[in-house]
Amino acid sequence: MGIRKNEICRIILCAVFLCVTPVTWRNSCSADTKAALNVLVSMYKPVASVTVAQAKALIVALEKVAGSCGDDLTAFRIRYRIALLSFRVGLLDAAKAGFTALTADGKCPALVRVCSYNMVGQISRLAGEDTEALAAFDEAAKLAAEQLPTVEKDKGPFEEVLRAALFARGEIYELNGDYSASIGEYERLLGALSALADDKSLGGYKAMVNDRISQLYLRKGNVDKYIRAAQAIVSADTQYGRREIIELEMTCVKFLKGVNPNTVFGNGSFEAPAKVIAYVKQQEQTKAAADIVDKVGRLVDRYTQGYGAMMVEYHYAWLLDAIGEKDKAKKIFGRISSGEIEIQQCNEAIAGTVRQYAKIQYAIMLGEAGDYREALKALSQVAPAGEQTHISKLTESVSESIKILKREVPASENKQR
Repeated sequence: MGIRKNEICRIILCAVFLCVTPVTWRNSCSADTKAALNVLVSMYKPVASVTVAQAKALIVALEKVAGSCGDDLTAFRIRYRIALLSFRVGLLDAAKAGFTALTADGKCPALVRVCSYNMVGQISRLAGEDTEALAAFDEAAKLAAEQLPTVEKDKGPFEEVLRAALFARGEIYELNGDYSASIGEYERLLGALSALADDKSLGGYKAMVNDRISQLYLRKGNVDKYIRAAQAIVSADTQYGRREIIELEMTCVKFLKGVNPNTVFGNGSFEAPAKVIAYVKQQEQTKAAADIVDKVGRLVDRYTQGYGAMMVEYHYAWLLDAIGEKDKAKKIFGRISSGEIEIQQCNEAIAGTVRQYAKIQYAIMLGEAGDYREALKALSQVAPAGEQTHISKLTESVSESIKILKREVPASENKQR
């Protein structure tokens, strides 16, 4: 769902060039537009804040400007901005009506129509009107694909809408449980991306789409197709952030199907590592448990840097803990919590959360070993006091438990702990 929000922001921002400049307005419009222009331009600033009342007043001014424009192109751009402004302040019905009117106007420029179809789709989706959203996204994708070969410069906005619209169609079908239709839309998106071969930045995006497809195959119960799709991502020369994690998940899926062919993956492979850890805890003395721990350990040896490597090592530590290798597990949790593994900036927020949980587990294991002072020291570095998050509540609970244990230790030993 976060992807969808990012795509909406990108589409709005990529169409900023449609904003009419002061010079254009003065040359083609007879109305006094200075006040309207200032507010309209301000809405694109990072800290812009436009109230509903301001928006309504501005819309009235803009409608007068659009009606007096001698330049049709400028008028359509202003009408688009009116709808966009309504969307910005939450007047969704008005925004949708404005965008819909633009899509139906045969004189409207192609890019304005493409962006308007996309916005109709986004607003319909927010309202839970999936059928209407699917139709609007389909029109946006078709029109964008038709226009791309005719555009010599600035293809970016058309490409962005094409990607967002097809991805949204795939996600709508996915969320509604129509996995076959969803796979079809994601494959349609991959086909569209292949036509954009000059854009070298699409490698990670294609991997993300293939990742979605592989998960859908697994949720459908087609393990072989899942493995082939997942292996293709792992084998590709890509910097995709989940590459190492995909190999971990694939390894766990193969193991789980081996020990229990009836294993169901209703949420794809994302929960496979956790299921393996639970299995190992129950079967810690078996050869199967030792084998899967060894396989994950080999992945740790292969991957040493980056977010994916950290996640593989994090799960490996839990597996070691499950089979009783407490000292090894504790060292890994300590290593992760210390931030030794370098993480790309784009994954830093998630990595920071994982480090927090690793630090909590590290403190728990220090407490189990009787090193209460170091355990409490580690916990003091986890979450700021007063925060009401799962991490802060867990930290507080673990801290209280360790303090109780520390008090129960004989005074002669407590001096050292």
